[in-house]
Amino acid sequence: MDESNNKMGRPTKYEERFCKMMFDELSKGHSIQGSAPVLGVVRSTIYEWADKYPDFSDSISRGIDKGLRTLEGRLLALISGQKVDGFNPRLCSVRAMEFILKTRYHTLYGDKKTMEENANKPIKLSYNLEKPPGEEDKPIVPGRDK
Repeated sequence: MDESNNKMGRPTKYEERFCKMMFDELSKGHSIQGSAPVLGVVRSTIYEWADKYPDFSDSISRGIDKGLRTLEGRLLALISGQKVDGFNPRLCSVRAMEFILKTRYHTLYGDKKTMEENANKPIKLSYNLEKPPGEEDKPIVPGRDK
């Protein structure tokens, strides 16, 4: 019996060609969320497909790794002032590249001290719904005094 007959809901839009498409997008340094619309889906669908289709999951892993190499190459080009793979370092700043690397590859480039300090801190947000924002009760933001 066909697996699609056993499940309720909409049939999957997944196609084998999405492996290459996802790899190509991630290889350029795009995020998973930024790549999802190219496939005509949302981020959560990408993760569902990665869980369900091993080849797709592998394409994501390889694409993320190649994307890191692409971004590192662009950072080196930025530092040296040389064009690499059509990337013009005059159109980018070191701060922008640092931001991309810290956010996209935070386990490698994130501020480890900050991550360690905040790892065990509870996030506490409190709101008083009876008063409009900006009055006495404001949200408590981690790292700021009350």
